Amino acid sequence: MSQSRGRYIVGPLEIDIDNHRVSVGGNQVAFSRMEIRLLAYLIEHRGKIRTRDDLLSEVWGYSLRATTRTPVIHIARLRAKLGEAADLIETVYGAGYRLSTRYPIVHQVD
Repeated sequence: MSQSRGRYIVGPLEIDIDNHRVSVGGNQVAFSRMEIRLLAYLIEHRGKIRTRDDLLSEVWGYSLRATTRTPVIHIARLRAKLGEAADLIETVYGAGYRLSTRYPIVHQVD
């Protein structure tokens, strides 16, 4: 994963990587460091399908072909926490996940 820092705004979602804060519709939501890392990765690759192996390799640093459902579980947790913004994470059945292109991404670096 790239080491970009700062803040992303995608529709109702705002993620401040440096300060470990996420808000949806102006309401702060608690996210783990790994959840923020996964969300930032999806934002940085918006519109591109990311496979389970991509996520394992790029976000978790696992070797390919690892037998774990970690990405599936974390995506479900992200969606639950995102509430009204859950549909930003799209499932491409049989392929993987991608972040919706419905909203532009605003990236601010302090």
